[in-house]
Amino acid sequence: MSLNSRIIKALEPMKLKVTVSEYPVNDEEGKPQQPDTFLVIIPGTDDFPVCADDRPIVETEEVELALYCKGNYLKMRDEITTRLLDADITITSRKYMEFEKETKYHHYIFEVMGISE
Repeated sequence: MSLNSRIIKALEPMKLKVTVSEYPVNDEEGKPQQPDTFLVIIPGTDDFPVCADDRPIVETEEVELALYCKGNYLKMRDEITTRLLDADITITSRKYMEFEKETKYHHYIFEVMGISE
């Protein structure tokens, strides 16, 4: 299972809008939307750090998760952290980016990685 799929599955109970590489601007009917909270998965690197007999035996995937939240982002940060760790997804970094005055979103970043053998 890809890291993106594992992240989506881990966060599914939160009913959080999760997209890959794009911001949710339209709903299924094409109507503009501005959810109060959403998460964007931004693909990073796919690597083979361990090889044997000229074949990769370990694959790592790294992605950045951009959380956008109106209101208190701390509860969301903590729940996302718990759910990712419970799904055996490694969090390598967490950081607050900024409060976006124009959109009123808090922007918070998780850098995560997954390993498959």
